[in-house]
Amino acid sequence: TAADAIVAAEQLMSARRAYDVFRDELVGQVDPGSEVAAQWSAVESDPDVVGLFGRVDAQIATLVDDGVPDDDQATDRSLTELDITGEAEFFLQSIGAVDRHVAFTDATADLVKVEADALHEAADATRDATMLTVAVLSVLSILGIVIAGRWVVSPLRALGDGVERMRGGSLGVHVDVVGPREVRAAAVALNEATDHLKLAEDQALALAAERLDHPVLAQSAPGALGASLQQAVGRLTESLAEREAYRHRLAHEAAHDGLTGLANRNASLLELSSAIARVRRAGTELAVLIVDLDGFKPVNEQRGHAAGDRVLRTVAQRISGVVREGDHVGRLGGDQFVVIAEPVRSLDEAVEVAHRIRSTVAGPIEVDDTQISMSASIGIALADAAGLSADEMIRDADLAVLQAKSAGPGHVEVCDAEARSQLHHRVGIEQSLRDAIARDELEMHYQSVTDARSKQTVSLEALVRWVPPGGKMVPPDAFIPIAERTDLIVDLDRWVLRAVARQMAAWTGHPQLGSLPVAVNLSARHLSAPTLIADVLDALRDHGVAPHRLVLEITESALLGDLDRAARRLAELRGYGIRIAIDDFGTGYTSLSHLRRLPVDVLKIDRSFVANLDRSDDRSLVKLIVETGHLLGVSVTAEGVETSEQSDILEDLGSDHLQGYRFSRPVDAATLETALAPVLAGPAA
Repeated sequence: TAADAIVAAEQLMSARRAYDVFRDELVGQVDPGSEVAAQWSAVESDPDVVGLFGRVDAQIATLVDDGVPDDDQATDRSLTELDITGEAEFFLQSIGAVDRHVAFTDATADLVKVEADALHEAADATRDATMLTVAVLSVLSILGIVIAGRWVVSPLRALGDGVERMRGGSLGVHVDVVGPREVRAAAVALNEATDHLKLAEDQALALAAERLDHPVLAQSAPGALGASLQQAVGRLTESLAEREAYRHRLAHEAAHDGLTGLANRNASLLELSSAIARVRRAGTELAVLIVDLDGFKPVNEQRGHAAGDRVLRTVAQRISGVVREGDHVGRLGGDQFVVIAEPVRSLDEAVEVAHRIRSTVAGPIEVDDTQISMSASIGIALADAAGLSADEMIRDADLAVLQAKSAGPGHVEVCDAEARSQLHHRVGIEQSLRDAIARDELEMHYQSVTDARSKQTVSLEALVRWVPPGGKMVPPDAFIPIAERTDLIVDLDRWVLRAVARQMAAWTGHPQLGSLPVAVNLSARHLSAPTLIADVLDALRDHGVAPHRLVLEITESALLGDLDRAARRLAELRGYGIRIAIDDFGTGYTSLSHLRRLPVDVLKIDRSFVANLDRSDDRSLVKLIVETGHLLGVSVTAEGVETSEQSDILEDLGSDHLQGYRFSRPVDAATLETALAPVLAGPAA
C-alpha cells in the first residue's frame, strides 16, 4: 500500500543515514594506513556495494523529488517501473554488499580481537608493571621507613643505651654521632659528658691508689666543668702529696734517730735480723759492735744538752765515715751506737773495725770554741754456729761493753763463752730474785746513823738482804746491779717500801725505835716511774706510818738523767713530809746550782772520801762538801766510817752524822731490838 511504501521509504532513508553515520565514524576512527582502512576501502569500492548504494541513493532521490504517491499511484507505478530482472539484480547486489560488509565485519572483528589481545597483553603488561611499580614503591617505602628508623630511631635508641650504660657505671664507650642535627648534638653532648666522667673516674682511681705521678692527673677536660674538676684534682693531689710526704717523714722518723739521722734501735734490730739470715745462707759471718761513749753525762751536765747533742752528731758522722762500705750504723739510744759489720772474714777484721772507730771517736770535738775529748768503750759479738738471734747478739755485744767499761775507758772487748756464762748466771739470778719477791723471801736489815758529837743513834738505814731457802745469803752486790738493769728494781723498791713501812708500824710505841726515821734507797728507774708517788704513799698509808718518819735516799748519779723531772718528783714527795737524802755524794757531777734546785734534806758523803781522809786533798774536799751542805741548810752524813780516827776527823770537819761499821753493822729487826741499848748508848767497842 502507499502507507507501506512510505514506511519502507522512511526506513530506507533512515538506514541510509545510519549507514552514513557508521561510515563516517568508521572513517574517522580508523587510521588511514591501517589494515582496517584498506579493507573498508575495498568494501566501498566493491561493485555490489557501489551498485547497491547507487540504487538506494537513486531511489531515495526519486522519493525526495517526487513526493510520496498515494497508494494507488504507488502501486501502479511500482508495478510499471520495477521489473523482475531489475529487482532480482538489486536483490543480488544487496546480498553481495551485505556479504562484503559481513566479510569486513569478520575481518574487522578479527583485527579487533587481535588488537584486543594486544591491548589485553598490554593491559597485563601494564598491570604487571603497575604491580611491580607498587611493589617497588612498597619496598622503597619500607626502605624509607628502615632508613628513617636508622636515621632517627637508632641514634635515639643508641643515646638511650648510652645513658643507661652511664648510669650503670660504664664510661668507656662513646655513642656514634649520626642522625638528625638535634640527635647528633645530643650524642656529642653525651660523649663529652662521658669523657668528663671517665676522666673524673680515672683521676679518682689514681688519687685513691695514691699514684700522684700518673699522667691522667695532668689532663683537663674542656669547659668550666673541666676547669673546676682540674682545680679540685690539683688540690687533692697537693693534699695527698703533703700527706704522702708526711707519711714518709713519719716512717723515716719511726726508723731513724731524730738527732743523728742514723737508724734507731728498732730499725737496727730489723737490719740485724736480715743480716743474720743473709750470712747464714751465704755461709759467712757478721759482727755486731756496740759503741758506748765514756764520760758523756758530764758533757750534758757541765756544758748543756746542746753541747751533748753536738757531740753525738759528730760521733755519729765519724763512725759512719770509718766503717766499711755496706756496714750498718745505728743509734741504740743515749750515748750508745751499733755497727753491723757484714760480712767479716774473722774476729780480727771485726776488732780492726772497732779500733778504727775508737780512734776516730777519740779526736777532739769543737763545741762553742772549745774542744771536747771523748773516748768509747766497744763490745763485739760475733755470729757463729750457735745461731744467735738479733736480740741475743745485741745482748752479747752489750755484755762485752760492760766488760770493756770495767777495764777502763777506751777498751775493746769481745763476748766469749765466759762472758755468756756470766750472762746466763745473771739471767738465773734475775729470775730467782723475781721469784723471791713474789714469794716474800727477802728480808730487811737496818744500820744505825749516829750523831757525830753525842754518838747517839738518830736514824736507821734499811738495807735489803736475800737469803734463799736452805741457801747462803746472796750479797747485795750480786743481785742489786742485776735488778737495776731492768724494771725488776722497781718491783724490788716497791717490796722494800712495804716491808719497811710494815716494820715501822710494828715499832710504833717502842720507846726508842718508834720515833726514829728510817731511810730507804730509791733506784733511778723507780724515780722516773709513773707509779713512784703512789708506791711510796700507799705503803705508808696501808700501814699507818707518818710520812715524816721516811727518808728516801737517791744516788747522785740517778738525779742527772733528767734533773728537772727528778726535782719535781722529789718536791712532790717532800710536800707530803717525806725527807730527801742524796746518797754517795761527791762521786757524780752535781754542781752547786743543781743542789740549789733540788729539794734536799741530807747529803751523804761517799765512803770513798772517808776511806782517804789521811790525804789532805780528800780532807779538803770533805770539808768543802760539809760547808756546801750547811750553806744550803741541809745536814751532812759521812758513810763508811770504820775507825775512831775517821770519826774524829769527820767530827772536826763539821759532819753532822756518821754511819759505818765503827758504830754498827746492818742487822735484822730482831737483832736490832735485842742490841738496842748498847747501840743507842754509844759506839761499839
